[in-house]
Amino acid sequence: MIHACVTRARNLPDMDRWPKGPKPDAYARVRLVNDDNECKTSRVDDDTSPDWGQLCCSLEPSLPLNQTTVSFVVEDYDLITHNEVIGECRLPASPFEQGWCPLSASCTGPAADCTGVARGEVWVSVALPSTHQPPAAPPSDSPQEPSPPPLSPPLSPLLSPLL
Repeated sequence: MIHACVTRARNLPDMDRWPKGPKPDAYARVRLVNDDNECKTSRVDDDTSPDWGQLCCSLEPSLPLNQTTVSFVVEDYDLITHNEVIGECRLPASPFEQGWCPLSASCTGPAADCTGVARGEVWVSVALPSTHQPPAAPPSDSPQEPSPPPLSPPLSPLLSPLL
């Protein structure tokens, strides 16, 4: 069992045009890559830094943990057209990770196979049952905050260049 949480996003790009303002109506989906089970946050309208509270999912992997990847997808809800993917963050199933994860425009395959310009960030945590700890709240976005805190422990070497 994998415990995955998403709390908020920041610096999302403008996504909408007429008839409303450009800010996204964002929600997040959490799932395991190659698995149909997922959970979804509520939608926060007209906000480039939505706070969904905290959504945590317990997901049962179909593959061994060393082959399992957690996907966090942020989408923009559209009433008339199709919802648009803003970006995706993928992390390997690991003992415990949390922090700001960059959203990439396109992801395929296992963790770290994401390309494209960063499209904001999402605060996430991933824990396995033996190491489950309550996820820490993300730091506030005060003007003094120089940069996002690193994931703790650091992301795998494959993800480090994305930060």
